[in-house]
Amino acid sequence: MVCPTCRRGNGTDGDGNCPVCAKYARLKPSKIITAIRAELGPHLLKGKYKKLRPADATPSWGCCYVASEALYHLWGKANGYTAMRLRYGLGPGNGELSGGMHWFLEQRASGLQVDITADQFRGAPLDYENAIPTGFLTKKPSKRAMLVIQGVLSKI
Repeated sequence: MVCPTCRRGNGTDGDGNCPVCAKYARLKPSKIITAIRAELGPHLLKGKYKKLRPADATPSWGCCYVASEALYHLWGKANGYTAMRLRYGLGPGNGELSGGMHWFLEQRASGLQVDITADQFRGAPLDYENAIPTGFLTKKPSKRAMLVIQGVLSKI
């Protein structure tokens, strides 16, 4: 059976990872993060976020969920990270999205956090203390996360 995460490997290593995914889990996270960030942009946005994206937005703007999900499946899960989310405000004048959810990963035992789309806030501090552990909406990578994962795998 082909691996549902990378769609390249077969079998598992006992933890549910195929040999290809197990290889990526051992890579330096900075290499994977750089590759994920290169895949981000407005083509990944849905619904209200697509409409509200500022013209001068960073490529990571609105991509926290999909970026965190891709990082989780490529590296985070195998290294003990959990999906986290927190409420934030987009500020006045943003109508329906005056409040949104921001997603990132955290290693609960150590408290280490990996927020690969924090630059979208341009220095505005987020209240990470109020983040809650959560799961992603799907057990396997979503369609948007698969786009990012396939882009990353083709470059690493």
